[in-house]
Amino acid sequence: MVRLEDGNAGAIEFTTSRAGDSAVVTVVGAVDRAGALTLATHLAELVSSGSDRLVVDAAGAHPAARIAEALSTASLVLETNGARLALIPPQRELLSASVMLTATGMGGRVGVFDSVADATRGANATDAGH
Repeated sequence: MVRLEDGNAGAIEFTTSRAGDSAVVTVVGAVDRAGALTLATHLAELVSSGSDRLVVDAAGAHPAARIAEALSTASLVLETNGARLALIPPQRELLSASVMLTATGMGGRVGVFDSVADATRGANATDAGH
């Protein structure tokens, strides 16, 4: 588990677990610029170490713009390694997350799902089609 705190805005926590063939990064709390950079670095490290399916469960995090920033920052490493990425966006921020992903050019490369179970099933269905 990684926990970042700042004296004013609170804290961000993220943990990494496995669900089938996917690495699941669960993000909770208020994500600031430093938290987005730390999350992006963590995602890039997971992919560099061999994880090719990532699920970012940000249902308990906010704002969606910072989550999208983290995904965009990590995108070069993700694309270079052929990683698949799924996002469970922050609660009540689905539209905002979708707009931010589209604005950063990642709209077609990130699957957006309602739950980790849906995201992992989606990754497996995509693999079966190859």
